[in-house]
Amino acid sequence: MFKAERRFTVKIHDEEIPVRSVCRDYPVRTPEGVEAGSVFAYEYTREGCREDRPVLFAFNGGPGSSSLWLHMGILGPKHVNCDNVETLSGSGDFEIEDNPYSPIDVCDLVILDPVGTGYGLALDRDAAKCAYGFVNDARVLADVIETWIVENNRFGSKKYILGESYGSVRSVAVANYLMGGCVYEGCVSKGISVDGIINLGNIILRESEKGDYTGQERYLEESVHLLPAFAATAWYHGGSRKTSLADTVRWAYDFCADKYVKALYLGNRLPDEERSQIADELSALTGVEKELLIHNDLRISGDWYLRWFKEKHGMTISPYDTRFTGRYAPGLKASDLVGDDEMMSRCMPGFLGAFQEIGREFLGLDFSRKFSVINFNVNETWSYESEYTPFEHLQFLLNRSRKFRILIGNGAFDLVTSIGQVRYTVSHLKYDDGQVVIREYPAGHMPYLGAKGGEDLARDIRAFVRGASMQSDDTSDVLNHIK
Repeated sequence: MFKAERRFTVKIHDEEIPVRSVCRDYPVRTPEGVEAGSVFAYEYTREGCREDRPVLFAFNGGPGSSSLWLHMGILGPKHVNCDNVETLSGSGDFEIEDNPYSPIDVCDLVILDPVGTGYGLALDRDAAKCAYGFVNDARVLADVIETWIVENNRFGSKKYILGESYGSVRSVAVANYLMGGCVYEGCVSKGISVDGIINLGNIILRESEKGDYTGQERYLEESVHLLPAFAATAWYHGGSRKTSLADTVRWAYDFCADKYVKALYLGNRLPDEERSQIADELSALTGVEKELLIHNDLRISGDWYLRWFKEKHGMTISPYDTRFTGRYAPGLKASDLVGDDEMMSRCMPGFLGAFQEIGREFLGLDFSRKFSVINFNVNETWSYESEYTPFEHLQFLLNRSRKFRILIGNGAFDLVTSIGQVRYTVSHLKYDDGQVVIREYPAGHMPYLGAKGGEDLARDIRAFVRGASMQSDDTSDVLNHIK
């Protein structure tokens, strides 16, 4: 099993920060003791600080994704500059710099590649299944986090978990495993406190009561929860921008809550004159022609909108981040979820190239091990079965400690994990003032792509880790920064 330790200095906000990095495997074994693989960790600690310094544990989602995106986009002390989304070409060009967004100045970082992802090993495909699935994954990652806390004597530190995309589901499962554990088969209660969670590209939904979590069930109609993201997309590509992005998104929220849900509920009982008025406003928000909206019974699905957009505008857009466009070739069906995606394909080569250079030069990753950015074999074998849904797990955490907090940050241009769905989900949680904070950024699924999103997200992460008072929702202030 690999381990490398290095020391270097980075400059963040005009401050020279001495950093100690440890990159290492954490072995994972089956219940029978068979070595299944490893979780690979990138550990960054600021030297010369007290042992009770806050620590942030982080991972991406997939569930077969490595932590490359968070590592190189927002958290690592050094990263790839992605402030200008227009310069992300997919050619592999990248610019490495000291990361102005990294929270290493306020907390230590432990970034994790789960089994079979990134540099995390899967030594035997069958044995590795002991780490795959909602419950198994939580057990493995909680064990790694516990080991790190014990070895580094960090029980006195404030502990935070950051997850992105499926990592948002992973975060509540891991936190519950650390803090409690009895809802997991065969678990030993660890009794390790988690002070807060940061979820980016949140996919936790208010699902049905069944215990088999699939992530697909929604109480809210797709047309409703996606409308704010459709409106943001139309604003971005619409040209005139007579109103600000914040005003446009607020308009969409108000329209949904007041008129749109009522119109969808009434269906063919909606008077013709009122239907026409609803279609006019819906068209103004989304750019979709009024006649099409009436023909579709005022409904717009995500897939339908993507097809309409490319036929209307002659270009494709990424559902992960609708700011990213591509060439529309009629008759050609995209088949690669990553390689053919307008955003993912333009980010991955630069992110990976920068990571490899940083790994060799600063982290001591001088081995020949292959790096799996996203391992779809993990996705294929994943089990979503759980006695409780992620929504229920989050409610458990909020109930367990009134000091527990969660920061949920999503991008306005994200059709995959939409800002509308987040607001709906949060509105059905029970919590005290200050426990749940929503942020919406002028970005997409990865809210740190683009200077403004990165700056705002970094500011919010620092404030959250410091325990600063944060208003439940100041979205308009954030979104108003983009013109």
